[in-house]
Amino acid sequence: SKVNVIRLNNRNYRSWSFKVQMLMRREGTWCYVDPGVAPNPVTPEWQDGDSKARATIALLVEDNQHNLIMAKTTAKTTWDALKAHHQKATLTGKVSLLKEICSANYKEGESMEEFLYEMEEMYSRLENCGEKLSQYMQVAMILRSLPKAFDALTTALESRSDAELTKELVKSKLIDESEKLYGEKTSEERVLKASSEVKPVVCYFCGKAGHKKWNCKDFLMQKSSSENTSGKKKNLPKAEQKVRQVRETDFRSFTFMVRGNVNNRPRSHSWLIDSGATSHMCSDRSVFSRFENSRSSVTVADGNEIRVEGTGDCLIECVNDSGELIKLTLQGVLYVPTLESNMISISKLTSKNVRAEFDKTGCKLVYANTVVAIGDKIGDMYWLRMFGEKVLKVESKRHSKNCQHSWHRRLGHRDPAVLEELKRNSLVKGINVVDCGIRTTCECCIEGKMSRPSFPKAAEKTSKNILDIIHTDVCGPMDVVTQGGCRYYMTMIDDHSRYTHVFFLKEKSDVEQRIREFVRMVETQFGRKPQIIRSDQGGEYSGKALRRFYLDEGIKAEYTAAYSPQQNGVSERKNRSLSEMGRCLLLDAKMDNRFWAEAINTACYLQNRLPSAAVDRTPYEIWYNRKPDLNHLKRFGCTGYVLIPSVKRKKLDVKAVKMTLVGYSSEHKAYRMLDMRTGEIKISRDVRFLEFSDEFMEAKSEDIQPRSAELDRPADAGSVEWPLEDFSKPADVNDDAQSEED
Repeated sequence: SKVNVIRLNNRNYRSWSFKVQMLMRREGTWCYVDPGVAPNPVTPEWQDGDSKARATIALLVEDNQHNLIMAKTTAKTTWDALKAHHQKATLTGKVSLLKEICSANYKEGESMEEFLYEMEEMYSRLENCGEKLSQYMQVAMILRSLPKAFDALTTALESRSDAELTKELVKSKLIDESEKLYGEKTSEERVLKASSEVKPVVCYFCGKAGHKKWNCKDFLMQKSSSENTSGKKKNLPKAEQKVRQVRETDFRSFTFMVRGNVNNRPRSHSWLIDSGATSHMCSDRSVFSRFENSRSSVTVADGNEIRVEGTGDCLIECVNDSGELIKLTLQGVLYVPTLESNMISISKLTSKNVRAEFDKTGCKLVYANTVVAIGDKIGDMYWLRMFGEKVLKVESKRHSKNCQHSWHRRLGHRDPAVLEELKRNSLVKGINVVDCGIRTTCECCIEGKMSRPSFPKAAEKTSKNILDIIHTDVCGPMDVVTQGGCRYYMTMIDDHSRYTHVFFLKEKSDVEQRIREFVRMVETQFGRKPQIIRSDQGGEYSGKALRRFYLDEGIKAEYTAAYSPQQNGVSERKNRSLSEMGRCLLLDAKMDNRFWAEAINTACYLQNRLPSAAVDRTPYEIWYNRKPDLNHLKRFGCTGYVLIPSVKRKKLDVKAVKMTLVGYSSEHKAYRMLDMRTGEIKISRDVRFLEFSDEFMEAKSEDIQPRSAELDRPADAGSVEWPLEDFSKPADVNDDAQSEED
């Protein structure tokens, strides 16, 4: 049978060589090329076969390739000459091909299969030059070349893991998406053309032109009369009759949205998610990124028709369930200037494989199992949440004492998934969460924790027991100095349990002393010393005195490589999470930043009692072999009345003084309470809390006058259990840093 092989040119050597090799194998002449060793002496049969093989090669190349092979006399030398020319690896050739790959862009409407074939051809040519792109880079180059219409698919693909994101998967998804976006373009153009050539409408009831039967006055009058005669139905208002007469056979665009006050939302920035609309509609011409003038009409719920003055594409900026900016392109949007609000048609989204999930609080738009947009239920309607809209503030007066929002604030603004895990796995005692039914976004969490999205990587935990590996790092200097003079804090994190101790430092040179105290403390508590202490190569960790201490105690020091903080990721992430939680606590309590040490201490105290992704139980339970009890927790910064001992007051004096909760004492079974008027911190167990009252504090934190370090004693450790049962070491009165133990 005849085989069609495209002749060799300067761009298709790889595919050409494969096809010609297969052809010559079928004809039995490939042996003259590989190995291509002639017998000695040369036989007439060999000469005939070699000539036939050389002729096959020469006839399958373009004319501009003949000068490469004219002087060759055997099939092997002819093949080798072509191979040497097309597989030459020069720097200029590589740079040229890389520029060509990086500048290749997919044009909307062209064949996706042809575009992907051209990309594969360029990858092959680059490989022929001795520079093979990895599959991951090939996928990245393809995704880079796509227009905005593919943004939703690109976002969904990028959310997959590297193992799942294969080139074959990406190619198949792009071909399917291209067919959905552009495969029906011809049919849509026919529909638009047919709709523009509308024939005169004739009523089938009265025979008059200009209206249809469902809108015919004679028909509606007769139907109303028959209903009154039968007594089965009452007279309906005229507008209501029109609504009931809308038929499914009428293929014109319509919507159930009626004109009226739409919560005073700006028309150009609000999008209503409408399951009854047959098309996307927009009332603001400036929102369109592509626009074409056209004339048609839309039927609204009251039976009237409103004019459509054009169609096009709208680019809208919304947010997903993580609060990240998502840019969506709506295609085929109708421009309706008189519409009260913009509308997103659910039926149009479902045709693009976008799924809408509604509940009593809002809705989600899901594409390829990824939430690409969310909406809020306001009144009886669902509105798309736009990027930049003001989120709901943390409210307290509408929430119950034990609702999920109250516990969210008590637990230092940890994410809701942690609270669910606590309840589901019974990881702690003394917690009773009641769903209040209110769904709000915590503004403190957004202000205190917002960061760039990262690419998560699974980290393997190599330790088998407590104190096998200790991670440590120093955070600071802080912009504000505590009243005790501290500007840094240091974390000591057990790798096996992820239990954390925090120390507050005046200078980085205090690191050595705190590590010595930590080693002595855990040796007393567990009867063993840390085996490995892992840190960066900062001067506070690599000094001669600390190295000598490690040698004397038999502790192995491990350091990260220069400029590689990722190797000490456990400490870096812990410092970040403590700082974020501390920042949220201060924001929620509306306290001054000078109390950052109290907030960081409370954050560490809470995180030791909350689940961690690295362990299957809470760090506290692994460290102390018992579950923590959270019954005593109160919201950081809440108001409390502290009982004044009888020996310190007279008969007619008040019995309690109003203070603010700033943490939990590591030396007593008591709370740390701050007097906002004097700045003095008192330790007391006799406190009556007004945790979520509507009252405002009488004094602002800015009014506090600094006191001596003896009154400061800022938070020392994040590992206080309630009640206190374990070893505790008193801190120096003149030092702002205390040891981290329970």
